[in-house]
Amino acid sequence: AQARARLPRLDSIPGVHVFCDEGGTWPYLMLRMPDERTRDAVLARLWSSRHGVARMFIHALPDYDYLGSMPGGEDVPNARDFAARTLTITNSPWLDDESFEHVCAVIEATLAVA
Repeated sequence: AQARARLPRLDSIPGVHVFCDEGGTWPYLMLRMPDERTRDAVLARLWSSRHGVARMFIHALPDYDYLGSMPGGEDVPNARDFAARTLTITNSPWLDDESFEHVCAVIEATLAVA
């Protein structure tokens, strides 16, 4: 219920793509930013905020040393792009509405100067 209430607010931010799961539990809300630089700028402002903003995917799978020898990992531009532009916001009940709005405001302000 909390995710369903918050997704429209995130979806209203121009330049942000919100990934939705119609029947999931949504432990995280996942966003794709316009580019890696913008994603990094948002993270720079929110990483240490205790608001649960993070990266789920640091690299595409073949870019991890221990997975690099997997077959089929030579050409994965979409996976690399996905890892470079996504971030997550916790959907924990501990992220109250005021803190969630702060996260949204930081994303909007970062996009406004990008």
